[in-house]
This record gives sequence, C-alpha cells and structure tokens, in this order.
Amino acid sequence: MAAKPKVVTEWYKVNAWFKKKPLKVYNKDYFDGAKINFHTLADPASAEEIQKLEAFLGFPIPDELLKMLLLHNGEDNGDISLFFDMSFMSIDRIIQQVQFSRELKNESQKEVLSKPSEFIQTKYYSEKWIPVFTDNAGNYLSIDMDPGIRGTKNQIIIHGRDYDFNYWAGENLVDFFEMLVYQTSKSLSHITSLSKKFDLHFLDRIIALRNSFYQK
Repeated sequence: MAAKPKVVTEWYKVNAWFKKKPLKVYNKDYFDGAKINFHTLADPASAEEIQKLEAFLGFPIPDELLKMLLLHNGEDNGDISLFFDMSFMSIDRIIQQVQFSRELKNESQKEVLSKPSEFIQTKYYSEKWIPVFTDNAGNYLSIDMDPGIRGTKNQIIIHGRDYDFNYWAGENLVDFFEMLVYQTSKSLSHITSLSKKFDLHFLDRIIALRNSFYQK
C-alpha cells in the first residue's frame, strides 16, 4: 500500500489528538455533559467531482487539497468536527461558498486589511480563496490563490464575517498542519493554554499564535 501524502498524515495527527483530548481545547461545559459524537470523514471524491470543481474554479485544485479530497470529500454529520470543531468542506460546499464570493465581487466590498501587511488582498471575499475548513458561522480557513505582494500562492489564510483583518496562517497546508502538530505536542501550547484562559475560538487562537511572530 502506498504511503499517504504528508499533508494527509499531518492532518490525521491533528484530528487524532483532538479526538483524544477535546477537553484540552474546550471546557466541559461546551459539551453540556453529553457524550461527544464526532463527525466522520466522508468517502473519497470521484474523478467526476474533482473535474466539476476544477471546471468551476477555472484552475487546477492545489495539490495538497486534491490529495485530501481524493481520500475524503468533506465529512459526515455529527455533534463536533474532528478538526477543532472546524468542518472539512466537501466539493459541493466549496462550490457554494466560491459562488457566493463571485456574487459579492459585483457589489461594493468593505476593505479588510491584511496581517501581516500586504500578504493578503484587502478584500472581504475573493473567488480565488478556496475554503477548506469552516466554523459553519461565516468564518473560513482557506487556500489563497491570489495573494498580496508579500504573500505567496497556496498560503493559508483566516477570514470571514467576524474578522476586521485577513490573517496569514501558514505557507501552505503542510506548514499549517505541522505547526499544529508541534503546538499540540507542547505541554503549554497556545492551542491549549489560550483556550482555557480566554475560551477563544480556534481561529482566534491561531491568530494569537501567528501574531506572536508577526507584529505588523
């Protein structure tokens, strides 16, 4: 059997850690005393579904996301997602969100500044941001295919309705997952300690972590 791609093995490590230790991230009151029913990852995307997404986007799917979709086309329903309660988006959900971004393109968009500056386009939404994970409340972790002048294609960004800035989160999906694996391995990581102290949203904890390296 062929070895799984690095992006997948790192993703699985993060999922496995959270499934074992959700109370390291969320207080027990978050679950209201109920048994946690985690989502399960869905079956692979078909060749036809991959072609549909690429035809809709107008460009090839980034390789790292393609490898993830070829194993799992999103995830099935449950009480909480395996990835810090951020849902892995299926091809149909990606298309739906990008279509929404295209519709916004023809309307006046508010300017949303980039952190670090000039890494990300100062837009509210872009049709060239491919959403990968969502909190199901209008916020996304996306692959940026049209970066700012200091950014790079395939960088990972945080954006959405709850944010006044667009935030850089990693050079690519492998870099982002490796950072999470490293953080969850530390006894006093930002992932765990910030959640206990401030009960922050997962994306806010990532922003706090990255802001410790980038102050502009």
